[in-house]
Amino acid sequence: MDKRHVGRDAMILTSSKVLANVFSMISAMLLARVRTLSENGTYAQLTIIITLASSVIMLGLPNSINYFLAKQNTIEEKRKFLSVFYTAATILSVVMGIVLTIMIPFWKGYFDNPEIENFAFFLLIFPWTQVISSTVENVLIVLGKIESLILYRISNSAVLVLIILIVWLVGADFRTYMIAYVAFSGVYALLVYILVNGYIGGLKAILDAPLLKSIFAFSLPLGLASIVGTLNIELDKLMIGHFFTTDQMAIYANASKEMPVTIIATSITAVLMPQMVRLFGEKRNKDAVELWKSATIISMAIISFLSIGLAFFSREAMIVLYSEKYASGWPIFCVYSLGLILKVTYFGMVLNTTGHTKKILYSSIGALILNFIFNFAFYYMFGWVGPAIGTVLANICMNVYQLIHSSKVISIEFIDIFPWKESAGLIILNVIMGIGFKVLHYKVFPGVWSAIALAFVWGLVYFFIVGRTILKHWRIINT
Repeated sequence: MDKRHVGRDAMILTSSKVLANVFSMISAMLLARVRTLSENGTYAQLTIIITLASSVIMLGLPNSINYFLAKQNTIEEKRKFLSVFYTAATILSVVMGIVLTIMIPFWKGYFDNPEIENFAFFLLIFPWTQVISSTVENVLIVLGKIESLILYRISNSAVLVLIILIVWLVGADFRTYMIAYVAFSGVYALLVYILVNGYIGGLKAILDAPLLKSIFAFSLPLGLASIVGTLNIELDKLMIGHFFTTDQMAIYANASKEMPVTIIATSITAVLMPQMVRLFGEKRNKDAVELWKSATIISMAIISFLSIGLAFFSREAMIVLYSEKYASGWPIFCVYSLGLILKVTYFGMVLNTTGHTKKILYSSIGALILNFIFNFAFYYMFGWVGPAIGTVLANICMNVYQLIHSSKVISIEFIDIFPWKESAGLIILNVIMGIGFKVLHYKVFPGVWSAIALAFVWGLVYFFIVGRTILKHWRIINT
C-alpha cells in the first residue's frame, strides 16, 4: 500500500465502519426493546463464553495475517500462506465449538442460568463463524481490496438488522432468532472463503508444518497477550454474571458495551501499521513516531469529544440507546465512556511493529492481575459499578507501561513518544465545555431530547475550535 494513501484509505475504512456500526447499534437498540432482559442477559452470557474461548483456542493466529501476508512477495506465497492459515483457523474454531458444547453443564452452573442449555447449537457453530469472519478485514486490506471489505462489512450489519425485524414482526421466539442469526453468520463465514479464493485463487486445505511453526512463533506471544487482554475486558462481566441475576447481566452488558467511536483509531491503525513497519525497518524512528503522534492527535480530537460527551449525558444516552428499562446502568455507561479516551490509538503499536511482542504480553498480564485486584476491591467498595472502574484503571496502567518500554526500544524520550500536551488540551477543553452544557441541561433545558440538542451544539462549537488542528495533522499523515 503506497504511503500517500494512508489518510485516504483510513478515511474510507472509517466511513464504512461508521455505517456498519450504525447498523450494529440499531441491532443492539432493537434487541434491547423487542427482547426481554432475561433473553438479552442469556445472549450476553453466551457471547462472553465464545469471546473468551476464541482468544484461548485460536492462540493469536489471526494476528499473523498482517505480518505474514504483507511479507509475501508473490501470489504463490500469498496463496500458500492463506491456505495454511484458513485450514488451521477452521480446524481450531470447529474444535472450540465442540468443547464449548460439551461444557454446557459448567456454563449453566456458573451463570446460574438453565436457559443456556437451549442454545447448544449456538455454542457449537457460532465460534467458527466469528473466527472466520474476523479475518476478512486484515486479508482484504493487505490485498488492497478495500471496496470488497466495505461491501462485506455493511451488508453483514444491514442483514442482521433485517433478521431482527423479521423475527420480531412474525412474532417468533428468541430461540428462532438465534437460529436465524447463526445461519446468517454461517453464510457470511462461507463468503470469506469465496472472497479470498477469488482474489488469490487455488485456496485449499493444507497444513505445512514449517510455515505453521513460523506463524505460531510470531503469533503465540500476541495470542497469549490476546487471551490476557480478553480476560481483562470480560473480567468485570464474568463477575457480574456470577454474582448478579441474568436481568442485571443484561443491563451491565449493554451499559459496558463499547460505543462505536474507536473506529477512527482502529481504521487509522490498520493502514498506519504497514507504514510504521517500513519506517522502523529503515531506522527512521523519529519519522515513524511523528506519523503515529499526528494520527493520535486526530483520533484524540474526535474521540475525546465523543467520550466526554457520552459521560456527561450518560443517563440520557442509555435511555435513547436501550430504553428506560436499562437506565439504571448509567453509572457503568459513564465509566466506560470515559475509558474510551484510552482507545485513541493502539498503545502497543511501536512494540508490535518493531517485533517486541513479549512486552505486550507482559503488560497484558500485569493489567489482568491489577484488574482482578481492582475489580474485587472496588466491587465491595462501590457495588456493581466497581468492576467497571477497576477495568479502566488497569488499562491505564497497561498503556503507560507499553509507552515506557516503547520509548526504550526506539531510544526516544518518554515525553516525546506521545502527544501529551495536545491530548491534555483537547481533554480539558471538552471537560470545560461539558460542564457548561450540562449546567444548561440541568438548569434551563431538561429532558432527553434537549440533551441531544445541546450535545449537537457542543459538537459544532468544539469542532469549529479544533478544526484547524485536525486538518494540520491530516495533511501530515498524507505527506
